[in-house]
Amino acid sequence: MTFMGAEYTLYDVTLVLEDDLPAILVRIATKNDLYKNFNIGEYIRGNIWIQATICAKKGETN
Repeated sequence: MTFMGAEYTLYDVTLVLEDDLPAILVRIATKNDLYKNFNIGEYIRGNIWIQATICAKKGETN
């Protein structure tokens, strides 16, 4: 995929934290050629840091 003149490889990754919890799907993009050749179903072990913004609805209090 090309974005703003740069070539990216996109992966949809399923994170399974526990057997009894729902899986989480995240999309990861890389420009590094080293990570272009993963096969479907290949198990990749590693740490993924997910950064998210949590916004409170107006009028809610903790």
